[in-house]
Amino acid sequence: MVLKKNSTPIRINMITGMPTKDDFYSTASHMVNEAWESVCELGFPYNKFLMENSLRKKHNLELIDLNSYWAYASPKLISAFSLVQQSVEFRLKGIICDISPYLLISNSVTSPPKKVNGRINFGDFYTLDAKDLLKVIDTFTNVKLDDGFATKFNMMRALRNSFMHSVNYNGGVTFESIIDLICYMHKNLNPKDPDWFVYRYNYMVTHSSNGIDLSKEYLKGWEYKPAAEYVEMFNVHVEFNTVINLLSPELTREHFNFIKNPNKKRSYECVSCSEKLDRSQRVHAKNDDDFFIGRYTVQATKEFPKIGVCAICKKNQSIK
Repeated sequence: MVLKKNSTPIRINMITGMPTKDDFYSTASHMVNEAWESVCELGFPYNKFLMENSLRKKHNLELIDLNSYWAYASPKLISAFSLVQQSVEFRLKGIICDISPYLLISNSVTSPPKKVNGRINFGDFYTLDAKDLLKVIDTFTNVKLDDGFATKFNMMRALRNSFMHSVNYNGGVTFESIIDLICYMHKNLNPKDPDWFVYRYNYMVTHSSNGIDLSKEYLKGWEYKPAAEYVEMFNVHVEFNTVINLLSPELTREHFNFIKNPNKKRSYECVSCSEKLDRSQRVHAKNDDDFFIGRYTVQATKEFPKIGVCAICKKNQSIK
């Protein structure tokens, strides 16, 4: 394959730094997990304040004023939203790159970059605008996205553009809207791995200590050090409880198949998750308030009332 500028050919073997599908997917994964963690870290103390107010109301005490909480958190919410938007774009570029990375180049003929020592780095080319990604995917791949995906993707781009060109932080980006967006995009762009909390937990274990192997339990002096799989199970349960408490019942059911109203649906403790939670002993966990773990993640269905599915680990188990 040759890219031409007038009569001077640019041969493919002159291009270095070619990205792969996995490069884009890996970067997208880091971005979306960073966004999720940032939003959950905002939601956790807010959830505690809500619980505190519930107790204060019960004892006729003055309530904590929470009206300004999310206004102060708005810049962080917008940063998280931007990360989600970038993550989606990188995931879409990965889909295109799986066919050919050259499909991502948009200026190979009209204004190719200059060669350095006879080579051109792939990163020096202009690549496709975000608005063209779905067109290329539809034309050159067999990937079929949800019917509403394009609408949601374009609304997301338009909203982020308004932040990029304005200092107005009142654009409707909320805790709930970001969680909703992350779960929707994950389900549509990861059809082989659609369950968010399974994916999230595996990511947390893999990146528990920035590449340091914490896969084994061990003793340091008299101090017990649990393996990452146990510590991160505690952390993901804290995230789950935070998200479930702050999302609407419609979204908890849509994204996690979890019915929020305890009067209509009983929840049970997950045997598999609880084993890891107990072994963690809450050592080195990000949030050490046991009240906010949310162990009761198993719910049965009408069709199978004696068998429940954990909303986090997705394992089936008998309900006594």
